[in-house]
Amino acid sequence: MSDSEHDEDLRKAIQLSLEDAGQSAAPVNSAADENTPQSSWPSSSPLPSKHTRDPVDKLYIYDPAEGKVPKSFLPKPIRYDKTKDPFHSATPRSDRTPVFGTTPENAELFEAMCGSPERPVSPPTNNFAGLNRKAMEQERLARAAAKESGKKIPIVGDNRSKKKQRDSISPPPIKRAAQSSPTQTSPVPSKRQRVEASDAASQGPRSTETTGEADASSILQKESTPSDLEGISFPRGVIKQTCSAFNGHKKTDRQISVEEVFQRSSLRMAVISAFQFDALWVLNKYQVMHTKSVFVMQAKDKQLRDHISKDLAKSKVPNLKLCFPPMEGQVSCMHSKLMLLSHQTHLRVAIPTANATVYDWGETGVMENSVFMVDVPRLKEGQDNPAGMTPFAKELFHFVQAMGLEPSLIKSLHNFDFANTKHLAFVHSIGGAHTGSDIERTGLCGLAKAVRELGLETKEPEIDFAASSVGSLNDEFLAFLYTAIKGGSIKTGDQIKHIKAKVDTKIRKRFRVYFPTDETVGKSLGGKACGGTVCIQKSYYTKNTFPKEMMRDYVSKREGLLSHNKILYVRGLNKDGDPIAWAYVGSANLSESAWGKIVMDRAKKVPKINLRNWESGVLFKVDLEGAEKGKVPDMKVFEDTVGIPFEYPGKEYDGRQPWYFMES
Repeated sequence: MSDSEHDEDLRKAIQLSLEDAGQSAAPVNSAADENTPQSSWPSSSPLPSKHTRDPVDKLYIYDPAEGKVPKSFLPKPIRYDKTKDPFHSATPRSDRTPVFGTTPENAELFEAMCGSPERPVSPPTNNFAGLNRKAMEQERLARAAAKESGKKIPIVGDNRSKKKQRDSISPPPIKRAAQSSPTQTSPVPSKRQRVEASDAASQGPRSTETTGEADASSILQKESTPSDLEGISFPRGVIKQTCSAFNGHKKTDRQISVEEVFQRSSLRMAVISAFQFDALWVLNKYQVMHTKSVFVMQAKDKQLRDHISKDLAKSKVPNLKLCFPPMEGQVSCMHSKLMLLSHQTHLRVAIPTANATVYDWGETGVMENSVFMVDVPRLKEGQDNPAGMTPFAKELFHFVQAMGLEPSLIKSLHNFDFANTKHLAFVHSIGGAHTGSDIERTGLCGLAKAVRELGLETKEPEIDFAASSVGSLNDEFLAFLYTAIKGGSIKTGDQIKHIKAKVDTKIRKRFRVYFPTDETVGKSLGGKACGGTVCIQKSYYTKNTFPKEMMRDYVSKREGLLSHNKILYVRGLNKDGDPIAWAYVGSANLSESAWGKIVMDRAKKVPKINLRNWESGVLFKVDLEGAEKGKVPDMKVFEDTVGIPFEYPGKEYDGRQPWYFMES
């Protein structure tokens, strides 16, 4: 295609989107998911003649190869400020701009806010106000002009004050790796490009990996497949780290950008759940005029849900719907991070440890996360699912139904073949109280069930947990968690009594918890101002019952990065002495709020699990081919598949203090 043809298509797109109010907008792409009735989605709306906020200067396409990020888009320092804390706020709710990820102000929920989920201190202003097609198209035009002129955007993110950056006696900068040449694609594909992409997708996946049925012994693929392939790229699942391709961190095959996760050129539908949302940033990562979206968000009460919904209606963002999971009673946090990304050839199930924010995905160069992805192929028309429902699919469907996604959307998931997920387990926490058969499916009990279903039971496992938030730990909670990790059953009153009776501090010797010290956060690229989503309370840590000897300093292998990872590594021997290794990646941190508290229901006289949070994650076996029988595997067995983003075995605190986000 010639430059003139592309420019003409671009001008037409801009002209269409800058029309005055009252004129019809462009129709939704006919390639949208046919299994969700189009009539149930918001239609494209006329553009407002005026808007109060022009966000053009804050929108951009991130180039992981070049590491561009405009200075104006850097988030405000994430630091605890009591005057801005919603818990302490005296401002009536109706007078506040809704912030996605904000937890309720009720005092009894304070522990849940700080114990497991990241606390959104000084959160981003990510409401829907000011979002509209006009602004988005103006931004695309600005990007195209910048690309044509070859204008460079300065790299930012150093942990230096403005004064030090101006002075000649500033500390020596971190040695930067050579930047690769920029390779940006046009942010507005032409009509011909869209047709060509559609034709290519219809020819099937271009992956070199097999898409045949996998047995239960299958493992995740190793870091050898490029992450930017269209079509089915990860049929058996893969773990990637988020990018941070500047501040000296060169992107490798182990890292992935959010654009690559979305596969934006062929994305038809996106269901995205997160504790925090930067809506403007997310919507700029794919083509909102051609992709249907559902944002699964936190809103404790009806007043806040109505406020957010009205905010969206005013913004006139096309093809976007909202879903608010139930949060009655004790439930305080919708912390799940899950993406269902529908394409013509496949469904990508992505489970990140990152929220839907610019800094969590590494684009400000201060934070690192991980993401699990598996691509399941779309069944041909009229084809029955040959494998039926795998355990992974059953729990995924159960979870999204509990969240409240529309039945038509859940039904459309049956059009994909989940046969290649037999070696995976979807592990979740559904907020609320659960008894009967439901207790086995979620929280600690669901974790134990997943371990048993995959045949990963161990006797005395070694446990390494990288967490971005640590709750009020004690030996009883550790005993229940340890039982679940071993694959033990926790569903009867006698089993609960047995676990409580065997609480022993010796378990602490088998746990290592990776969480940064105050010193490590202070030395990070973003400094203490960017440590607001790394959480532990001083009142928890200073208790005599807190297992301090388990703590290890989390120091990233990518120098200067803070971590928002939630990764559980388990190694041990089964009853026959065979070595076992498995890992969990997801949204759940190390706290009772995330994994649940198991008690006896006084009225029904049956076991009950209480869960304050919504969480989601994936559990999978790690290949141990050639491992020595009778010997517990070393941590390095995780390097090729899961990856270990931090230095291990990790330094003990040795008198140092953890990072107290509320104290600094």
